[in-house]
Amino acid sequence: MDYPAALRSSLLVGNEVWLASMENFDPGLETGSFFLPDHPNQVKIFKLDTALNVICTNIVDGFAENAYYWVDRIKATSDGGYLLCGGRFDLDQPNSRLVGWVQKFGPADCFTSIEEGFHDLDATVSPNPGADRMRVQLNGPIVSAFVSLWDMNGREVAHAALRGNSADVDTKPLKSGVYAYRVTDAQGELRASGRWVKAE
Repeated sequence: MDYPAALRSSLLVGNEVWLASMENFDPGLETGSFFLPDHPNQVKIFKLDTALNVICTNIVDGFAENAYYWVDRIKATSDGGYLLCGGRFDLDQPNSRLVGWVQKFGPADCFTSIEEGFHDLDATVSPNPGADRMRVQLNGPIVSAFVSLWDMNGREVAHAALRGNSADVDTKPLKSGVYAYRVTDAQGELRASGRWVKAE
């Protein structure tokens, strides 16, 4: 079952607006006053200008961790990043409780280059973080597809063709930092996307 999103917090900093939204929002089952979500979710962060154009986005992916994130507020930090405050529920632990959660994100954790939307393929990227190469493995073969790597300014910095359902991307020339990857098919349709970190 799919659940709607819920806007949980917003923040105005100068000429920019930060929004934190809980995707696949479900208040969970109530037992007394205890909060019991039964499926993972995502938190999406949007940075907008005052005309409400999206400058960049970030995702905290509870599906990757099998966790449910509850957001109470977003707070700006002096380095241009932000803090997310709320709770985290570990769905791998049957007797887990909702625990307090605070996570710091820097300005580099907001991407301009990832297209949002639902993708029909999952991708495993390894090693992540990595250094000299990045391997992308899809959950099924595609006749013809390409993987591209993008920096935080939205510039394509590396690419490779998939053979079967995997590709190796040469990342030796790249500086350390956070990048976005995109997998597109021969028709240019986006099939998978995510983030990759090059270690120092």
